[in-house]
Amino acid sequence: MTFPHRQLLERLLARALEEGDGVSPERLSAAKARLGFELPSVVADFYRLAGSAPELQVHNRLREPEALTVEDGYLVFMEENQRVVDWGLGVPIGEQADPEVWQRVNGDEPAWYSETMPFSEFIVKNLAWTLGIELGDLGL
Repeated sequence: MTFPHRQLLERLLARALEEGDGVSPERLSAAKARLGFELPSVVADFYRLAGSAPELQVHNRLREPEALTVEDGYLVFMEENQRVVDWGLGVPIGEQADPEVWQRVNGDEPAWYSETMPFSEFIVKNLAWTLGIELGDLGL
């Protein structure tokens, strides 16, 4: 399964995605080898399309493939700029192409909470929030 919101992503960015916005297949393969499992297909496709886009490093920061880690049973893929929260995917991921996103509130007793949405929806909504764009302003 491919990332289903490419056009919406480009509308949010107000530009077309370019080759430099994506992560190379070699880097994703190295992450797979290091982690011991493949990224879900929608997540991998998103990284290939936009995983290095600078807009994803403004506030909530998408981790580069080399920085993906498994912590407390979750694959952590994004962190808030002050490290108050992290976002991850439950491991093992299994056959889920577009798995549910979980948020960890860091502190003395870190706890994970469901965002109640799949990765593809979360990443678009998170980017819109970071850029100060209401999805309704785009006719959605």
